[in-house]
Amino acid sequence: MRIVDHLRQSVVCRAVPAKVGGVRHGSRLPTDRLTPEPGVPLPESMLEPVCAATRRYYDELAPRYDQHVPDWDGAIARQASVLDGVITERFGTRPVDILDCTCGVGTQAIGLAALGHRVVGTDISAKAVREARRHALRHGVDVAFDVCFSW
Repeated sequence: MRIVDHLRQSVVCRAVPAKVGGVRHGSRLPTDRLTPEPGVPLPESMLEPVCAATRRYYDELAPRYDQHVPDWDGAIARQASVLDGVITERFGTRPVDILDCTCGVGTQAIGLAALGHRVVGTDISAKAVREARRHALRHGVDVAFDVCFSW
């Protein structure tokens, strides 16, 4: 399956989790107006504007993301512990190679790397990837972060 086909099938309506950059709690991403209903694939002609709007939203959110999560460093450890349990149950041994798609500012990628996993994180937002790299340095972990798309 081409990545464009995968994106077209996976873009669905999502609520914004908190007030960030002038967007009020409970408001919707601009992409919500473009989909007839959640889960309905987007026509290819709409994929570029939806991805661009999504990227812009997360570019605005990225520099402040860790500020709206209470105890962000604790959240990194808690989420990594839960995910590590699932990984260990599924694969049995550690470390494993992990691809964190839509990694954002690196919350799960950083925590899993701190537990010894080999992690690559990708995101559509260059600003989120930049923040993820900064956070990884601050936490002393090695994660390869990269932007996966750009329109």
